[in-house]
Amino acid sequence: MITYLICKCHAYESKLLPRGMILELASLSKLEEFIEALSTTVYGQSLSEARSVWDVETALTEIFVDRLSTLLRFSPENVKEFLIQYYRRFEVQNLIRIMRMKLAHEPVETIEEIIIPSERLGGMDLDPFMRARDFSEFISLLSGTVYKKISKMEVENPLILENMLRWIYYSGVFDKISKIPRDDRPDVVKILGVELDLHNLRVWMLPVLYGYDKRLAESLLIDNPAGKSKRLLMELRSVEDFLEEFPRYRVFIEALMRREEWRAEIEHFKILKDEVDRRRISKYINFFYVLKYILDCEVEYRNLRSIAISIHHNLPVDVRRGLLILPRA
Repeated sequence: MITYLICKCHAYESKLLPRGMILELASLSKLEEFIEALSTTVYGQSLSEARSVWDVETALTEIFVDRLSTLLRFSPENVKEFLIQYYRRFEVQNLIRIMRMKLAHEPVETIEEIIIPSERLGGMDLDPFMRARDFSEFISLLSGTVYKKISKMEVENPLILENMLRWIYYSGVFDKISKIPRDDRPDVVKILGVELDLHNLRVWMLPVLYGYDKRLAESLLIDNPAGKSKRLLMELRSVEDFLEEFPRYRVFIEALMRREEWRAEIEHFKILKDEVDRRRISKYINFFYVLKYILDCEVEYRNLRSIAISIHHNLPVDVRRGLLILPRA
């Protein structure tokens, strides 16, 4: 059964849009041209009735979630259990967005527009969180979930809470590694190790950038079986130390230094995209290719949403292209 899943991912990978087409889409001047350019692709039918940038975003999200939910149907129970945990990354993204918007007192309707339907990927119903009266109620709702540790924290700083959400997510993913084939685990752990390095970097820079309590930051670090250890990270004391120890992540670190979280998020995906594209796996049937396909789906989804929004706001082409997640040349 897992062989069938992996072969399906190889087949689905061929249907993703090529780099050249993504760059061409970013050069278009009107949303109608964007929709027309995608009419002969898998997006064509879903976008045929789109009349606004909101319609486009809704259609792109629907296809993205359909692609990922399809993999659950092909997965044996043990692998499905891992994937559901892995898909919690989208639940965490949603919770972070909801939390930020609760702090900004945004209405439910505005929140609903930016939420991925992660419950279709095995996640929990987020409707109560979106409809929470305020930030306090949002936090209290977490007490009955896998994120219950957050409801007990005597911290209201959103950056700390966001990283605690990620800590819970990554801890859960590594706990589920045993659910995938033993021979495939080393390749999967290497990819997850890159993600975990980026999480730990983000956490350990909090005391440097914001003066947060180092003991609190230390509690949010996760020892990385395929990357830099907690002990090594805790020896780093300055931005210069971070840049020297992680030269490959320079742009990511510099974005965090400028407190440009949106840019750091883009660099996060560029680093992961580079990693999966350059990794050479010795066998065709390897669970690594499932994670690669999931990442490539998310990258395509993010790129198309970014282009549509950039066209809607009439951003210059060079700015649009700078927002894309593409392998570095």
